[in-house]
Amino acid sequence: MTEIYEHAKSVVIWLNPEEVEDAGVARAARLFRLIGWLYRLRLLRVYERDEQTDMKMPRATRLVTACDRYIEARSQQLGGNNTWEDGANASHVDAFNAPFLNRYFRRVWTVQEIAMAHNIRVYYGVATISWQDFVVSGLFTVKQGGFARNQASETDVFRDSELHWDLLNALESHFVLPDIYGLEALSTKASIKSTKNRYTLGTLELALIKSKGLEATEPKDKAYAMLWTFLGLEQGVGPLRDVDYAKPLDQVYTEFSTAVFVRTNGSTVQFYWVNSVPRNTALPSWVPDWSVSTSMSLFVWCQKLRDFRAARSDSLQYRIGIEGPRLLISGVRHCGMKAFIRLSAEGRQRILHNRDPGQLIEALIDAAELMRSLIEVAKSHTSYDGEESLLSAIHRIIHSQRHLHVPGTEDQQEFFARPKEVELSQSLAISVGLLRLRIFHGLSPLLDESSLSRQVIQDALEPVLLDEEMDEVLERASELPNLTPFLALVVALSPFIDLYHFLHIIVLDHRDKDMFITDQGALGMAFQGLQSDDIVALWQGCPSPMIVRKAAADGGELYRLHGPAFVDGIMLGEGWPVDKTELKEFQVV
Repeated sequence: MTEIYEHAKSVVIWLNPEEVEDAGVARAARLFRLIGWLYRLRLLRVYERDEQTDMKMPRATRLVTACDRYIEARSQQLGGNNTWEDGANASHVDAFNAPFLNRYFRRVWTVQEIAMAHNIRVYYGVATISWQDFVVSGLFTVKQGGFARNQASETDVFRDSELHWDLLNALESHFVLPDIYGLEALSTKASIKSTKNRYTLGTLELALIKSKGLEATEPKDKAYAMLWTFLGLEQGVGPLRDVDYAKPLDQVYTEFSTAVFVRTNGSTVQFYWVNSVPRNTALPSWVPDWSVSTSMSLFVWCQKLRDFRAARSDSLQYRIGIEGPRLLISGVRHCGMKAFIRLSAEGRQRILHNRDPGQLIEALIDAAELMRSLIEVAKSHTSYDGEESLLSAIHRIIHSQRHLHVPGTEDQQEFFARPKEVELSQSLAISVGLLRLRIFHGLSPLLDESSLSRQVIQDALEPVLLDEEMDEVLERASELPNLTPFLALVVALSPFIDLYHFLHIIVLDHRDKDMFITDQGALGMAFQGLQSDDIVALWQGCPSPMIVRKAAADGGELYRLHGPAFVDGIMLGEGWPVDKTELKEFQVV
């Protein structure tokens, strides 16, 4: 104990152990992380006598007591109050955890991580924790952070346990449980036991991944968790425990889940529809469900989805080729591509480095131009009944999940709606996203203006703002001469209508997507960046498909999870299986 305490004195708590040359100090840093986790969970029930107090206490408490002493002394040196706060509902983050949160709270669970996680049994002294209990306990501790010890492999789970996480690259930098929103357990005094009784396993895990606070900007760091594919029912989870991930991926996933695979080979794409284990767990309302409503994400949406028929009872295959400016869909319909609208390569590069305010502004202008181009070209090449129906269709492409199109509390929370937006959404009976798109369309002529055009502004804003609100916006915009007229309006309008958030969604979510319009008047999206032999896997109910890529391993090759494909485009409505057991026929509405 003395040795560990002495090591701790020489360590900046939560220092990355791999960056520490002294092995003993690195070990202490790992141990201190472990101690914090055990202390929060109260799982280590091994009691020992503390030499200083001559009292019997749990080993974890005893070790943390030593940490307390060091942190308190260090805190006083720094002139701050960074001591531990007892209890699961600690409202602050102390010196023990702040760097941890900054470093690790940036990535959501991905599909294969969940599959592997179901095999984990974490040992704490004489106690064994199942994955389900681990998740529930994590609801109370995730804001404090921490690590669990896998004694079988002598490693810190979620750090360097190759046994469970060898599919991940740069685990140290990218992987952690996300922040949690929308769960009463974090804001009330409810116990872990009462939380388990109130929430099913599925909703607990789903709450764990519904994060709106991630800071990640790279697509691979924004992977969405497909937890509901691997829920606690034995028939859904059981196959994961024994699955051989060295098999060809087509075989692996047909063993346990309803899935869609898209294998790429140069410019050729093949669809594989696979039937297997159904999903039987009840889900929260915000989770897309095949039996009710889903925004299936595929490489392309077409008007004749109902023409897709299974060649056999268990699978179907179609080839799609991209040749220059034309989109060829064999077996369905020959569709010419009238427009192919995308962010420029320079715009994408700026987005990747948008910490520079100047570059971010340029990226937002690119996003505004992208949206204006899509609207204007769609007017010429589509046959929607009026401008409102066209804007609604474009809105559904940008935000493909169905619940984002329905006015109401969930829609307002999803878009962090301003009070004025809530009022307008209710009075006009439209979603906040569509409201923002309407106003953007009205103000888009300012992109070509060199000065503020009062007439354009009044035409766009008079239906939604009061006279005094309009005057306030114009006054604020006139005080921003260093911005372009359009961006000055975006900033000035922000207390009432958040167009910045609207454009930022397009910038972040669509930088790897291409919007297109076919000669049949269908709107859609495709994604870029696939390599030859990549596989894009789409799971039942997933908000986004996942890219799986070949990698060398032990003298051979196996497929490893690469990241999300981000394909949420829709053509002319939402589609879902008519026969959800065989997944052969689709309906477009």
